[in-house]
Amino acid sequence: MTATTQHDETTDMGVILHQESDQVQIKEANGNEKQQQQQHEDESLLQQRQDLLNRAKMLYQEDKLSQVAKILKSIDSNYLTNEHHTMLQRAQEAENIVKDLKAHKGGGDQEGGWIDHGISGAGGKFPTRILYRLEKSANDTNDSKNNNNEKVKLRARCETPIQKELLEPLLSVLNETELYETWLPSFQVPKFKIRHCTKLKQCSRVSQILWVAMELPWPMAGREVVLSAAAFDAIEDDGHIGIKLKTINGGDDDVVPEVGANMVRVDLDGGFLFESCPKDHPAMSEFQKNQQEENINHIEECILVTFSAVMDPHMKFLPQSFLNFLVKTALGTAWRMLLSIAQDVKDGKRPDHARAIEQKRQEVYDYVRERVDVMLSCMRTRHGDVSYDDISAADDGNNDDDKKVDDCAFVQDTAASENLLF
Repeated sequence: MTATTQHDETTDMGVILHQESDQVQIKEANGNEKQQQQQHEDESLLQQRQDLLNRAKMLYQEDKLSQVAKILKSIDSNYLTNEHHTMLQRAQEAENIVKDLKAHKGGGDQEGGWIDHGISGAGGKFPTRILYRLEKSANDTNDSKNNNNEKVKLRARCETPIQKELLEPLLSVLNETELYETWLPSFQVPKFKIRHCTKLKQCSRVSQILWVAMELPWPMAGREVVLSAAAFDAIEDDGHIGIKLKTINGGDDDVVPEVGANMVRVDLDGGFLFESCPKDHPAMSEFQKNQQEENINHIEECILVTFSAVMDPHMKFLPQSFLNFLVKTALGTAWRMLLSIAQDVKDGKRPDHARAIEQKRQEVYDYVRERVDVMLSCMRTRHGDVSYDDISAADDGNNDDDKKVDDCAFVQDTAASENLLF
């Protein structure tokens, strides 16, 4: 082998080694680039996820639970904390009470055992449909041997159309729980009165924990209940607002007191719903007649206020006479008083409420007015031609995926994330 040949081979080997070195460097550079790109993508997803969680928290503080649920359900549950699961639970509770409050309730045993008292207050300012039924407690059985141990629950329901201008005053009356004792009715025969209504905690702008004690006729012991009253705002999604009521105990919040002396603590679950009133609601003919007599226009833009609750009074037996008193007299009177006080607030006749509202105007009632205005605006395009049966039928079906999005719809940046799992 000549010196020239050796030199050429050495040169070729150097070129090959240099090329291999270049390829290794290129691969390393590509690998670093991909790693940096992956890291950037991971950081971007992390930021997107954190932004969504921050938005969910903000919406939760505004009681917009349906929007909170949409966001949190779009995120991998592995990234959710106990706080987020509490938000989802509250959103589910609101969804459940809405289904109950929107469901059409018929009278008679043929339709769920509801007893319909018809339209009370007919000819008056607030015609109201009142229904009730008795139910067995969840732990009861149909075994005849255990009949003596059965306990009953009372489920009651009120539905009233009101003028749209009355919604804001009505919400303020419900929110001012410390003034309940100034207007809630009491009865001497049979004895039935509110002993006290105490606000234990202000949980958010309009959500509270209440402790209510009632005196009952002898020989029945008094009853008390500790309630969480939590607002929910689904105006953008469904055109309604509401309040979820449920019993809580010491394990739920440390503000819950011990049971009072000679008192029995009862359980209650229910709520209020405020929505556009269907044109064919059973109380609408009386409502329209009243509005026409008072020369009030725009009667088609009215609000349906629905209250429904099931109470376990921890009694084995409810005498029919006392049951009739509870439903027809106590509940009916309290309901009419609630609406009448709201009318007085609207007309400037309740100075205590006026002072409370003014003191909380910036913190609470300016926001309430703003949300009511949004709701009334949405009403004009959402349910204008929907009937009572249509709303009930829509609620019975699982049509969550068919909801329409209009100018009052969920914000676009969040809606776009509904199908993403981070």
